[in-house]
Amino acid sequence: MCSFSLLCEAEDFNTLEEIVLRLVLGWARRLVRAYLENLDRKLMRERPGHLRLKGVRTRTVMTRFGPVEIRRRMYLDLETGSYRYLLEVKSHFVCKRGGPGHATVAVLSW
Repeated sequence: MCSFSLLCEAEDFNTLEEIVLRLVLGWARRLVRAYLENLDRKLMRERPGHLRLKGVRTRTVMTRFGPVEIRRRMYLDLETGSYRYLLEVKSHFVCKRGGPGHATVAVLSW
């Protein structure tokens, strides 16, 4: 009798590895999303007074675990008139466009 239904589907070891890999990657993507969105909330609370919250935008970032869709806050800098995402500025993301709404992201430092 199998106690974990997804693993019961495994007909051989390769299939078992694929099932486990999909599960682990899914968990990792959820952890990355939760971490980044929590960091974004913290940055919102601690932001300088010259930054005005203008809304929330969704972006898909490519990670080692696969694509992760995150929601991050966009701010208007009243001193420069430019729009900024504190999550990207404070975590030192290097973003390269991977297509509409997608980016390849490397974290340089914290």
